[in-house]
Amino acid sequence: MDQNIPVFRRFNDSLHLGNAYLLKGKIGMTNGFFNIALLETQNALKIHRALNDEFRMAEDLFQIGVIYQTTEDHKNAISIFEESIQYYKKIENDQSVAQVLNYLADSKIKLKQYGSAEKDLEDAMFLSRKLEYNANIARVYFNMGLLEFTREDYPKAITNFESSLDVWKTIGSPYNEATSLYYMGQAYGRQGDYNKALMYVDSSLAIGDQLGDPEILGKVY
Repeated sequence: MDQNIPVFRRFNDSLHLGNAYLLKGKIGMTNGFFNIALLETQNALKIHRALNDEFRMAEDLFQIGVIYQTTEDHKNAISIFEESIQYYKKIENDQSVAQVLNYLADSKIKLKQYGSAEKDLEDAMFLSRKLEYNANIARVYFNMGLLEFTREDYPKAITNFESSLDVWKTIGSPYNEATSLYYMGQAYGRQGDYNKALMYVDSSLAIGDQLGDPEILGKVY
């Protein structure tokens, strides 16, 4: 990838140069080099802004927001996600709007902006249902569960986690099933129902064992 960048510059191929920077940013994220990922994606955004390529600007901004969110910089993540949504709305890409609203709500929950997060999740659910975007419907339910869990309304949290679990089962996403089961167990535990808590945590662990996923196993243990 690095060897292509001088070629794109020499031929003044801004579009491919911007895309190369975006890809380098994605590779940096995958490998956990978030400072490098941020720099490369910002380079991509600068080029795509100069081209006034609104779709790629939205994509760049979304990736930058995810980097900020992953590194717990939720204030910057919120600002960047909101700008990304503006561009996706402008080009009428409702599926991406629904997806980014979910990420936006997640950062707002972390900053205890509960009312605003709830509105974002309602908007995301409306769009996702209209588009029959089932994976995002499951994510919205899960984030609604996290919102209510943070508010300490554990019955509502459980209802939403259970709804997310039902959709993940329909889609066939064992990792996400395990995550929903784990949080259902946590919510039951907070209510003092330790038998159900243990049942759901054990179910999550069983899926983690099948997948050999250290992240799931680490949560449970």
